Amino acid sequence: MSNEDQAALLQLQWATQALAADPEAQLGLFPAFVDKPFELVDDFDSWFRATAWRASLGMSPAQEAALRKLSDALATLSMSELSEHAVRVSAAWREVRSLAGDALDRFGWSRETPPHDRTVYVRAAPG
Repeated sequence: MSNEDQAALLQLQWATQALAADPEAQLGLFPAFVDKPFELVDDFDSWFRATAWRASLGMSPAQEAALRKLSDALATLSMSELSEHAVRVSAAWREVRSLAGDALDRFGWSRETPPHDRTVYVRAAPG
């Protein structure tokens, strides 16, 4: 596996771990000035799309299916479910966390919270 493949797979792992974390840990991964639910969804979506086509990663059909189920669940979130309150209390987000945990299990990845400093967010200047 190339270094690029390994890096992409690590990012996918971290994005999946973020989705499996408890709500407060999920929201704590991001600075206050970003749309945290959107970032959770977008991060996974970006890395899922970046890895799904890579045969060189050697994903099993069960691993691919688990990631696809998680991706499908995220795609069905309504606008009202893309709020911090919804992340904390909605059944849809509980299902996302469950599916993310299943995906982690399929890969043999831990359920630890990913590093907080893996992405840099810069606040735009006012004006």
